[in-house]
Formats: sequence, structure tokens, C-alpha cells
Amino acid sequence: MNTRTVPLSLIILSVVLISAGCSPVPINSPDEPTAPPTEIPGDSEGEPVEGWVGLIVDLPPGHQLGQYFEREDGEEFDLGTPTDAVREQVAEAKSTGAQVKVWGTLHTGVPVDEARTIVLDRVELVSEQPADEGKPVEGWVGEIVDLPPGHQLGQYFEREDGEEFDLGTPTDAVREQVAEAKSTGAQVKVWGTLHTGVPVDEARTIVVERLEFVSEPPIDEDQPQNALVPPGPFTPPPPDFEPTPPPPPDPAADDPDLWVRDYVELVTAMLNSEESVQAVLDVLTTWAVPSEEARTEIEPFVWTESADLDGDGVAEWLMSLPLPGESYAPMWLRTYLVIFETDQDLFIPRSAIRGARPDAATAHQPSLRMIDDVTGDGQTEVLIEDTWCGAHTCFTGLTVGRWDGARWHDLADEPIYQASADLTIEDRHGDGALEFIMHGGIIGSVGAGLQRPYTWVFAWEDGAYRLVEDIPDPSDHPYYLMLDANAALVEQDWDRALELASQVVSDPDFDELMAPIEEVDKRRIVSYAAVQAMLVHAQRDDVAAMEAVLDQALSHGFVEPNIYTEAAERLLDVYRETADPVQACSAMQDVVAERPDEAVFFQRYGYNTERITVDQICPLTPPTEDESPQL
Repeated sequence: MNTRTVPLSLIILSVVLISAGCSPVPINSPDEPTAPPTEIPGDSEGEPVEGWVGLIVDLPPGHQLGQYFEREDGEEFDLGTPTDAVREQVAEAKSTGAQVKVWGTLHTGVPVDEARTIVLDRVELVSEQPADEGKPVEGWVGEIVDLPPGHQLGQYFEREDGEEFDLGTPTDAVREQVAEAKSTGAQVKVWGTLHTGVPVDEARTIVVERLEFVSEPPIDEDQPQNALVPPGPFTPPPPDFEPTPPPPPDPAADDPDLWVRDYVELVTAMLNSEESVQAVLDVLTTWAVPSEEARTEIEPFVWTESADLDGDGVAEWLMSLPLPGESYAPMWLRTYLVIFETDQDLFIPRSAIRGARPDAATAHQPSLRMIDDVTGDGQTEVLIEDTWCGAHTCFTGLTVGRWDGARWHDLADEPIYQASADLTIEDRHGDGALEFIMHGGIIGSVGAGLQRPYTWVFAWEDGAYRLVEDIPDPSDHPYYLMLDANAALVEQDWDRALELASQVVSDPDFDELMAPIEEVDKRRIVSYAAVQAMLVHAQRDDVAAMEAVLDQALSHGFVEPNIYTEAAERLLDVYRETADPVQACSAMQDVVAERPDEAVFFQRYGYNTERITVDQICPLTPPTEDESPQL
């Protein structure tokens, strides 16, 4: 399911403008379609609401309706907002906390759990919030602290006197500084504007314009990048220095990083001898592989690049140092990526960079893609591509980060890698920030189960590279048609959902041998697809069509009664009683939730097969936050 995140800067700007008496700023994405009119499937007549006084209050994220109305006597009502004008009035009242009068129609028993819902015709502000021009914040000293997951703003500023303030971060540059200060614990000074009463609960919010580090956080020797680098001091080796390959690391060693530090120290001594950098790399290549032919094959992955990484006018050296004595083919080559600085012609190792493979200190067949401005912020970043292979599948990964002269900053929110990937790097939006596009994802093993390729897009967002798009390839396999129908129902794309689900029910073509599939699997896939088509017909209040779809599914010889036909019958019964698609859908999901072991779609587990969970069986209601069984 695709989601869009509203930029925090836009939310804060809207609140500040509202408090100053200006028109509210819409916070929908430019390409986001206007929400459809509210449909009330149950109590169609309702009771008039005329000038009720109260407040409009936010509901938690993920709730179906988004807010409720609290009348001045304490009674609460869900809200339906059928027009853009009403939605803007509700957004203004909700964000400012102003008291309002509402007009509309009260319906009971809709949309879920016997709720009382007011479908609004008109909203008027009874009281206005006082304008807040804000107060200047000039060099306040303190620390930036994380808030619990799910909080609207993500972090707060704790001033040195113990006072706490929410933070608004309107630019990428400020967001990046805030993220660094938060992760390292550095003391900072902030400049900006303090607003009170925004955005919620009379909070005090600093909209940050500039941030400076007062103290650099201490180098943490327990951090992986530093644990792999020897502390020094470094001096030229003695005249009779003759390096020899080190013994292999001991897997049972108490401190496995000690071997790495010793190896980097040995390489540093070699660099500080009279040998050239390339001569040292040639020796390391000879140590890494036994044959001359293999050495030729791994040479592209043993490299050095000299560039000014931190903008201080002095070049650093980034080197790929192969592990000695363990590589018999390029696909198994591992190297350590190390940043060196020079001081009076001496090489000094400063940081080791971990590769893209999760939980690995080494890089695998690393290729330096670029040392350039990758994020579009005018600074220099490093981008390195890794490739590593298992018994049946190869993976492609990316390491992206920045050296600031003291520490290495990994700029990936999560490890960036994909199986069997075709990698494209391009600036898709012309904003100077590169996107990484990976297409693949197929594991070359029968145990991986039924699979299809997909596209991942990683983009620079809020100070890190994040996965922003996950797009599966279309497929005519009934299981994937069923999954895509589920996604269409979540997006309320009724026509698309009906087209996909109907294709499964009318022509369930399982002939393509993509993975082992049994009769019970086919039975459940077709039966659940029938449920999906019935949900569309319920939205259109067509009971006859719902009955016909279920009959069509049961007409196939391999479709015997099962938990999904039972759930379909429950859907039909509850909809006949209530005329409420959401309530009927929830009742259908309850049937599956009672016996999830009978609802799994594959008897043979495939570890790379896409799955939905029990709480996604009803796509008309949001999934719960609790862990839900996979099907």
C-alpha cells in the first residue's frame, strides 16, 4: 500500500498562517486525488444537526475517519466531510483548536461499531485562536532527543535549563543536522522562531532556521567504523621491513576486530614504506588469490581513489583492501574499505566503511560508483556498489555516506540491497539528488516459493536514503491477481479490484509452473478472490451480483467448501442485515481470524513469497498495530 508523508514544514507553515488570521494551506500532495464524497450505507435519513457547539479533535493515525466532534456536553460523534470546502473548515478548526458550530445530518450505526456520525454541511468558527507571531530563538544551547515512534514531530529540544520544546525542521539541511545531533548526542545551539500552541496540545515549537554544534560527540570506539582502525601512533617502518601475509583470522577469537586492526596497521606500514600505493595494492592482490589468472579478475575490485572528501582542501585516500588468502574467484572476494589521511607524507587510517551487506564489516566485489554530490546539498558523498553471491543467488547493494573529517556518516536509513538486481542511478526529478532504482528480487531457489520481480526506489528524504517506492511487476498468476486486487481495494479502486478478482474467479489459470501449488491452495485463492469481488458489489449495493460471484467460484470442480467460502457466506449474511460493507467485511475477517491455520494460501512455505496477514483480509479497514499471522 502506497502512503504519502506530508512534509512537516508545510504542516507548521499552515498552522502559523492560520494563527495569524490567514487562509489555511491545503496539505494534500499535489498529485493526491480529492477524497470521494462520504457515503453512508446504513441510516440514510438521519436526524438534523443545527448549530451544535463543540471542538473538532484528531483521532490516532490510521483511523478510518481521521477526527471526531466533541459537543460542549462531552458527547462525541464521528465526522463525515463530503466536500472540499467542509474538509478545509474541519482542518482549520482541528489545527487551531477553535470552538465551532456545526450543521449537518446525524446518522447512527455507521460506519462501524454502532458509531454516531455527523455528515457535515457547514462549519463556523465560534472562537478564534490568538495570532502567534512567534518569538526569536537566538543561540539556545541544549541537546536534541528522540521521541517515541509514531510521534508527530519525531524529536524535541531539551534546553540546558531542562525546558523542552518540540522542533520544526523546514529544510533538508536542518533535518540532516538535527538527525546527526540526535544520533550522536552532541550539544548544539539553535536559532529560529518559537511558536506556542502549535501544532497540538499547546506545545511549544521551535521552527529551526539554523543549528550549530557546540561540542563534537566523543569518538565512540565501539562503533564499527572505529573498532576496525588501529589507534596509532604511525611512523615509517624500519629499513629492513619486509611485510608477509598475516595468518587467517581465528573464528573463535574473543575480539574478532583485533585481526582487522592488525591487518590495517600492517597495510599502513606498507603504505608508509618507500613503495607506491599501487605497488602495495599489487602485493595485497597477490596475497588474496593463488593464481595469476584469478588476480587479473579481482584487480577491478582492489583500488584506491584520492579526493577531498571533507572539503578542507586536502585530499583523503579511499582504498579497497582485499582479505589475504581466502578468495579463489571474484564472486567470493571480500575487502575492507578504509579512509586514509596523510600527515607529513605519512598515511594515517581514519575510518573503516562497512559494505552494503547487512551485518558484514567487509565489502564484496566493491566498485566505486562516484565521489560527488549525490544528495544535491552541495557536499561530497561517496557511493560504492557491492555484489555478493550465495549458493544460488547474487545480490547487489549500495553503500552511500559522507566523511566529515572526523567520522563516517552512513546516509542509508536501512541497508540498500536486492537479489538479482538491475541497478539504475539517476536524478529522476531534476533536483540534484540521485535516486537508486533496483529491479529484481528473485531468489534462485525452489525453497523461496512463488515469486515475481519488483522495483525498489530509494530516494534522499529527511536526511537519509529511504525506500520510497515498492512496486511489484504485474502478473497473471491467480495468486498475484488476488494480491493486487487486495491492494486495489485498500486504495478504493473498485473497478480495478473487480477486474482482477473476477479474472481469478472466472478463469483460474494455475498451469504456469512457477512453484508447487496444491488443490487446497487453488481452492482458497479462488474463494478469497470471490470475497474480494463481493466487496466491490457490496459497495455498489448489488446483493444479486455478490451471490452470483460466490456461485461462480463454487462451480469449479476443485473449489469445495472452505474457510473462505464460509467467510464469503458471513459477508453476504451481514451485508443483507446491515447494508454496511465495512461491517460485513469485518465480520468476514473475523471468520478467518478464528482459524488462521485453515486460511494459509500455500501448504509449502516459500521464504520469498509475498503474503498478506489476517488483519489485511478485510481491506476496507486499516490493519492493526499488533502482530498478525501471515497467510
